[in-house]
Amino acid sequence: MTHRYDLQTIASVAYKEFLHIYRDKRILVLLLVLPPVFTLIFGYAFEVPDRTDTPALIQDADGSERSGRFIEAARENKAFKWQVVTLANAGKDPDLLGHGVLASLVIPPGWGASLDTSEPMPLKFYVDGSDTNTATDLEGRVQESLGNFQLKERQLLIDNLPDEVFDLAKKLPVEVRKKFTASVTPWEVANKVLYNPKERFIDYVLPGIIGLILQLLTV
Repeated sequence: MTHRYDLQTIASVAYKEFLHIYRDKRILVLLLVLPPVFTLIFGYAFEVPDRTDTPALIQDADGSERSGRFIEAARENKAFKWQVVTLANAGKDPDLLGHGVLASLVIPPGWGASLDTSEPMPLKFYVDGSDTNTATDLEGRVQESLGNFQLKERQLLIDNLPDEVFDLAKKLPVEVRKKFTASVTPWEVANKVLYNPKERFIDYVLPGIIGLILQLLTV
């Protein structure tokens, strides 16, 4: 009996709403236009695209040939729009706000020479932490540039080895040579994205947006 009463109540409310829509065509227009408009606006408003052309400073206090090659490698990363400058106070934290940038990368003196030792010097990276998502992303991009540069430097080192080293390597056992080759070859992960192969953000967030729009329209 209660179940039948609930269905009658729902039917009465639905009938009232249909009468309302029939008498006021403006509501019908809103119901047809607002959902797709909201879906489009919210879908792209929530999307976080790949960061590009982030204003940043880079100071080469080393001035070596190797640091110059690193700067060229860093410029290949489209996440940054580097400005190579000389900061007045190299020992102090750079003024990011004063220069209108979000990050600053400092190559300390002697950095290039330290890469040939067992204790290479770290680069100094200053980033604006006002937006934690931005700071983390930029740190990862700098690490990516440094990793790519390290691979190029390692290949350059191998190419410049004297012939005597290669002759000596040929005398090593095959298993030892295979282990050495495996240790200097970059290890990779072959990934395959399922269910959303194009990794479109709008496809991921669309169901939640539809639920949000239904909630707003109901109110």
